Amino acid sequence: MFWINAPLINVNEEQARLVEWLKGPGELVHQGEMLCILETMKSTFELDAPQKGFFNPISEVNSSVTVGQIIAVLTEEKDQPYEIPQDEVPALVEENNNLPVKRQWTKKAEIIAKRNGLHIENIVSKIGSSTTITEAIISAYIKNSKKKEPTRSTPITKKQGQIERILIIGGGNVAVLVLDILKRLPFQQAIGIVDDNPALIGTTVMGCPVLGNLKKVNQLWREDAFDAAALAIGVLPTRADIFDKFTREGIPFTNIIDPTAIIGEGSEMGSGNMIMGFCRLGPEAVIGENNFLSAYVNIEHHNTMGSHCTFGPNVFMSGGVNIGSHVRFGTGISIEPRITIGDHVTIASGTVLTTHVPDNTLVRTKTNYSF
Repeated sequence: MFWINAPLINVNEEQARLVEWLKGPGELVHQGEMLCILETMKSTFELDAPQKGFFNPISEVNSSVTVGQIIAVLTEEKDQPYEIPQDEVPALVEENNNLPVKRQWTKKAEIIAKRNGLHIENIVSKIGSSTTITEAIISAYIKNSKKKEPTRSTPITKKQGQIERILIIGGGNVAVLVLDILKRLPFQQAIGIVDDNPALIGTTVMGCPVLGNLKKVNQLWREDAFDAAALAIGVLPTRADIFDKFTREGIPFTNIIDPTAIIGEGSEMGSGNMIMGFCRLGPEAVIGENNFLSAYVNIEHHNTMGSHCTFGPNVFMSGGVNIGSHVRFGTGISIEPRITIGDHVTIASGTVLTTHVPDNTLVRTKTNYSF
């Protein structure tokens, strides 16, 4: 038995209208066959069957459905009984009545909470609101929470135009990429590198001194030697582990963005992202923290992405793609519109992705024998 949920079509629209069912009740459908047409204010979407099964519609034509709502079910046998799991059906907020409603939040609100290491359900319970939780509400909650956190004894007060001093973590090949970008940015400057390779300590990389190993980061922070760190390591899970460790210890990370990159109107990103030359973040795209984008990566409009993802060069996405966290992309990958990619996924070089990818999956092409 497979539950079919209403997909996220546009990142700013939580509801869609079910225009038409293309299959009849009890009809046998195969993976990839079109099941229905959904419509939002901005676009029309054709929903395909994720697997083979006997089709059973739940939502009615012309009804409004919420992202994540169960709208149909595929069963293994015809006329197989089923019961809709009520805890998985999002309730719509109804006005002018006294009926209890299930709390809701927008997709952007969920992403912002996730990239700040928070569970949105816990925030909702603290806020105590029965209305839709928006990204503005979540951002305000995070801002107010940070005011209560302890700060450094000698906080840095940065004025507009002041140069941000960067400590680079990692002295390998990626450090060269980061230093190359920083040399072309007027308001960020590398003050040094830390690396656990003892052969590098005391040397320089592109003229930047290697000051010690990673244990020196906290000492340099206490000495007010830098304003933010930049992680010059492109391999998972090492990149994610180091980022999480120092974030917990209060070390801030900054975004390093090549001046040739294009950042679209209305796009958002967390901290610690590395965006190499000629990348593009489309309008209204949202990405989390500590993502590494090699050259010529295109994150198209209304894409969403979690944290700790790494990209080889020339990865191209269509609009409305939803990517989880800890995802590794090879080189030369193309992704069709509105694809969802789960957490901890690896996608091999040369892949053309045309279907959704669940968590913990390795995606290979027929010509890829190793990855």
